Amino acid sequence: HRDLHSFPTRRSSDLSSRISIVLAKALIDVDRLPEASACLDELLQTPDLTPIELMQAAELLRGVGRGPEAVDAGFRAFRRESGNPDIQRSFATVLFMGGAGVPPADQVGPDTYVSLRRSDGEAREYVVYAEPPIDPLRNEISLQDAATKGILGLRNGEEWIANRGTRNQERWTVEAVLPASVHAAQDIVAHYGDRFASQPFFVEQITVGENLDNAVGMAHLIGLLGEQHDFQAGVIKLYREQVLPLGLVAQRLGCMIVELMSAASSEPETAGPLVAEWADAQGQAKSVLTARTCVTAVLTRSGLETAYSLKLLDQVADSMAVVVPRSLLDEIRAELKEDKQRVDSGYSKLGAGGPAGMSMTDLPANHPGLVRRYEVVLEQLAWAESQTVEPRPLENIRPAGSREEEVRGYLGRSSYDAVILAQRPDVALYADDLGLRKLALSGSPVASFSTVSLLVALAERGLISGEERDHNLLRLVRGYYAYATPTSELLDLAVREEPEHGMGSLRQPFALLAATSVTANQAAQIAVSVIKNAALRSIETVSIESLTELALRAMAARWQMPLCISLVSQEAGEQLRLLPQHQEAVRRTCAKVRSH
Repeated sequence: HRDLHSFPTRRSSDLSSRISIVLAKALIDVDRLPEASACLDELLQTPDLTPIELMQAAELLRGVGRGPEAVDAGFRAFRRESGNPDIQRSFATVLFMGGAGVPPADQVGPDTYVSLRRSDGEAREYVVYAEPPIDPLRNEISLQDAATKGILGLRNGEEWIANRGTRNQERWTVEAVLPASVHAAQDIVAHYGDRFASQPFFVEQITVGENLDNAVGMAHLIGLLGEQHDFQAGVIKLYREQVLPLGLVAQRLGCMIVELMSAASSEPETAGPLVAEWADAQGQAKSVLTARTCVTAVLTRSGLETAYSLKLLDQVADSMAVVVPRSLLDEIRAELKEDKQRVDSGYSKLGAGGPAGMSMTDLPANHPGLVRRYEVVLEQLAWAESQTVEPRPLENIRPAGSREEEVRGYLGRSSYDAVILAQRPDVALYADDLGLRKLALSGSPVASFSTVSLLVALAERGLISGEERDHNLLRLVRGYYAYATPTSELLDLAVREEPEHGMGSLRQPFALLAATSVTANQAAQIAVSVIKNAALRSIETVSIESLTELALRAMAARWQMPLCISLVSQEAGEQLRLLPQHQEAVRRTCAKVRSH
């Protein structure tokens, strides 16, 4: 922080505008707004800013509360490169979402838009600019041309006479006068989808009426929500099929990584599972070995979220040195700001579904859930800041527009930087994000592990007990984390907790019996071992018949049912030979399932 404090005051002229932009953002992220503002003042004095850099400066000006200046800078960037979809999107966001308070235009003058209508209904519009560039094909005219036409000074409702004193004289009425920047942003909103069909969903203008009384508009809105839902479902389907990095999926859906993780647990049918670990035994064993021998681990957003929820942060810090990418702190601080705004103002989200085609999530300000989430992120940030924070190495920073920077933008900065930092010898990536773990930015994937493999490794090292390991693994399994290896201890714990969680809580743990990390014989051995443990308890909470059928149907998700029945029957004959009554219960259940 001392470096950030002193850097703007000694900024030399040879430092690039890119460094200034990064510095200003870093200062904003740590709430040092006056210093960020001073840095932006110096940046704006640079004579050769590109349109992209000028647009970035506009976004940062909005971040320090200088709304009108943000609009001015963004509008200048837009005029210099008006065909760039990214600049259009950013400029409209700055103007409409930044609370800029653009002064209204009460008469035609420099940098204004005017629309006129003739008595026969024909319309005409001009955009008057004081400075170039001016494009006549877009109805843009100079201040001098506006004076020649006689439209300067016109106000709403006033009359303009074109070709005065000639036989072609026409009378026009002024219908609207707007700041040129506002008109440009409105035009972007109205036509963005048509002009940039291949771009991600940005915004669409829909008229629904003051009291939602426009039936056509409401139907359009419901249809649009359905399209958005289909798009989101398509992205999740692609994630499931290809196991994409969470950062990439979150960027595409316009949400946070932690929101994606939460959805995978709370809405598993539509957003799950959360693929954190390799499915095969060899991959899982390698992950456990990495976690057990790891000296230094690079933290990711997914790893931090899970370790915090399981109260494992202290054990992680005790077992290895933790490196936090500086961009991850930026990401967490951005989350914190968003969460604070939700606490202060409430949170509303409109989506598809419900009997009317729409569903609304509406949480008031200071809702306990919003407050708790803010407190959680605050605690996570404090812990992350207490670890070793490292920036992306200078040798890995490439020019804006390069392939590397483009990939970084797609993945999310903190995800990309974490992989880069984990490329060093004796360093591993800690991520509950298999898509990121299997990513090869240079040659082959980095050494990595998930919380699933970390729990096994911590127990092997004696840092947590076997009971703690299984309790936490069971929480992950119930939260639709994939993939964990089934063990008799893990499934037995699920059975013992059934009175507290209900019979439905056994479905996910028993589904592990079909995991690719075990053979059919191993699955049958585990299943009957769990049945035997249940039979030996003084109080039977789940019947032997129910456990047997649950195990058979779980195994049948991977193997043919006759094979499952045969293996479970054989195993019961071995393990339950001293418990004939329970052995008979397994046999009856196998016969019942076979007959169906």
